[in-house]
Amino acid sequence: MISNPPIYYRQYANDVPRSTNNGNEDQAKRICAAVLPLLSFISALRTPLSLGMGICRNINHIQEIMAAIKTGKYIEVGIRSIQLALSLTALALVVTALATPYLNPSFSFVALGADDLISNLVEIVRAVHSDNVKSLVENSTQIITTILFVSFLYSGHIEILITLMSIQVIASSGKAIEEFSKGHVIEGICHVAFAILTVNQMIPQMKVLKWKWMKNPVVEGIICRDQRGFVYVKVKDEYIYDLNALFADSGSIPPYFGKGGHGAHITIIHAGGLPANIPMSEIGKSVKFTISYHDRLTTATGSTVSFLGVSCPELAGLRSKYGLTPKEGGNHDFHITFGMTNALP
Repeated sequence: MISNPPIYYRQYANDVPRSTNNGNEDQAKRICAAVLPLLSFISALRTPLSLGMGICRNINHIQEIMAAIKTGKYIEVGIRSIQLALSLTALALVVTALATPYLNPSFSFVALGADDLISNLVEIVRAVHSDNVKSLVENSTQIITTILFVSFLYSGHIEILITLMSIQVIASSGKAIEEFSKGHVIEGICHVAFAILTVNQMIPQMKVLKWKWMKNPVVEGIICRDQRGFVYVKVKDEYIYDLNALFADSGSIPPYFGKGGHGAHITIIHAGGLPANIPMSEIGKSVKFTISYHDRLTTATGSTVSFLGVSCPELAGLRSKYGLTPKEGGNHDFHITFGMTNALP
């Protein structure tokens, strides 16, 4: 399961109360729902967003339950209670993932997605009864995007990721047109910005997908172990050469070649992570993986690392078998590094 997806997805509209027929209050909610998704493009803000909006969502569900009790709508009480349980679970999973590297933080998105799907289905029923085509289309689209996001987390297929992002761009562009037509300039600008930023995220993913379709790379490697105890999956060196050439700004090829180098590989266990004298029956065996996404990060020294995120549940199981966290560094996705730039002076 993917731990650090290149995009952050949640239905912010479900984190706050729905329309109250109070003009100023509704405008504030619209602006918040348009601005908050922009903050998710800053990776460092994603966990705070999950915590903050998770708390807001739980408060919102409690208020909905209380309102339903007062009006005697006991079916709605039951539905909202289930949603409250899901949102509490999602929030608890976020907190737990911060406390222990043994829990994949993406599990919180699964509980959150289930909560969102219930809200969407409730709104679709209401839309059908009121002949509200706009609401029907919007909620149906949100169901599709939620399912796509959770599917990507589980399968790691880059095709699903790009499909999801494409729908987000179309939906956000349509929302921008709608807001501008109503004179909601701030909201419209935010939706345009979201669409532009998402397209910017899509471009490298589409380059990887095009490369994958054209080159048809071997998505399989051999599990190896060197004398220092470094355990890795040896993959074709073409991964590094091709991707480094494809992304001209990725920097130099990693120093994995030459005497003592491992060439292109997926790290499983760093040297010292497991005593070298412990036998491993998996050495020499073949393992398959899924090409998931392209990403780039900046290290503490100022250098940048470009890599191809991959999904391989078998490797997570291997690490767990030997008492390690499912993924290296806590929850770093398995990856193939193909470019590095030097640290700033």
